[in-house]
Amino acid sequence: MNIIHKLIAAASASLALAAAAPAAAQEVEYDAIEEKNLLKGKASIEADKGYILLTLPARGNGIFVKTPDADDIAEYNEEWEEKYEKAAERYAKKLKSYEQQLEYWERQRRKRTARPEKPEEVTRETFSIGDIERRMLVSFGPQYVFSKDTDGEKSYSYMIQVEPGTYTYYGPIFLMPNGQTMGTCYCMGSVKFEVGAGEITDLGTFMAQDWASDEDMQMATVGYEPMGRDPQPVEYPTFASLADYNVVPADLRAAGKMNNFFGILIGRHPPVEGVLAYDRDRVIDVKEAEAIAAMEAEAEALAEAAEAVAEAAEAIEDAEAALGEVVAESAAETAAGSEN
Repeated sequence: MNIIHKLIAAASASLALAAAAPAAAQEVEYDAIEEKNLLKGKASIEADKGYILLTLPARGNGIFVKTPDADDIAEYNEEWEEKYEKAAERYAKKLKSYEQQLEYWERQRRKRTARPEKPEEVTRETFSIGDIERRMLVSFGPQYVFSKDTDGEKSYSYMIQVEPGTYTYYGPIFLMPNGQTMGTCYCMGSVKFEVGAGEITDLGTFMAQDWASDEDMQMATVGYEPMGRDPQPVEYPTFASLADYNVVPADLRAAGKMNNFFGILIGRHPPVEGVLAYDRDRVIDVKEAEAIAAMEAEAEALAEAAEAVAEAAEAIEDAEAALGEVVAESAAETAAGSEN
């Protein structure tokens, strides 16, 4: 039983999950889209929103983390300043009260009471309202399935309406309405992709991980026992309800390490050919590495071409100099012959 199925079984005995129910401090906007509501006009594909589509062989769920954009960061900083100011004011009041209590305590000769405890200082360097990424979480499943029928076969597809931006798969994690979680975070390496406005970014069956070999799984899961997996290519099911919309395959890229916001099990995404690789615990962005290698090769080729041009120019200059000498000698001989 893979980890998704294990988590589903565990969740069935726990609290029911709400559709896209934000946990504490959750601020990024998102919503689950069901095909029946799309067909009835109760939901729509909006031009200023993005959409993530994925298909699993059974009910499943997980979390994506949006990379904060300029607006997210500005809003976060504004809130930080407001809360810091209030915290600093509270600290000033507590400090004044502490100083008064301490003065009174020191005046008492017998000092039978405990010495007042000084409040913890609030500074700009130590004050925190939590990681901004903790506010960028987008969860899906196991309820609110988009479609249970994919190309005539039983499966479970999910579609989430999100803010356009970059999203990293944080792992197969159950996010409950009370903020509790269970699962494994891909804190040590994962994949990310862009979600454009007005686009449905399709992960296909990628998240089912049927494409991964035993070797891939061993590199991602401690204690994984080989199962003789027969890797299957990622498929992109089609939906008649989405025929008139812009559905694009997700362009996967490697994502680096992330904080373990929930204090749960830590893991990493299996390596993905041409996308994600590992050198021990170092995450390798294969596409970036290939792009850098291509640029270095192009730069080397340009340098060689420039060197060849320089050599050709020097050869031309030498030839022109030699020709000039020949012409000069010929002119001198002609002049000498004329004198004779």
